[in-house]
Amino acid sequence: MKRINPEKVWKPKVFVHATANGTLMITSGQTGRDPSGKVVSDSFSEQARQSMENIRNIVESEGKSLDDVMKLTVYVKDVRYQNEYIKVLDKFFRIDKRPAITLVGVTGLGDEHQVIEVEAIVDMS
Repeated sequence: MKRINPEKVWKPKVFVHATANGTLMITSGQTGRDPSGKVVSDSFSEQARQSMENIRNIVESEGKSLDDVMKLTVYVKDVRYQNEYIKVLDKFFRIDKRPAITLVGVTGLGDEHQVIEVEAIVDMS
């Protein structure tokens, strides 16, 4: 199994950003942290955009594209963000290339400033 921490994504201390086995890549939850490790903004849209940039950077670091993303699991602090998240997805995925998506409302995430966390499953074949 390969452990993945690409250069364009902030450096975690206690986990890796993704693991892959040749068939699948599974990412850790990606948040609105920029490459320096700081949360980009209090804005949901900006954090959502950054979480998707992080996923794109992880996927592309392994020679794949967002078209290879099979599934997103999206955790949000408020499910009223759902429509706003769809607008962010429009910037990353064409409608006919969207992965399966589950959106889950949660009471908290790993940092009090985080409002979204996104996990991805990617086809590596």
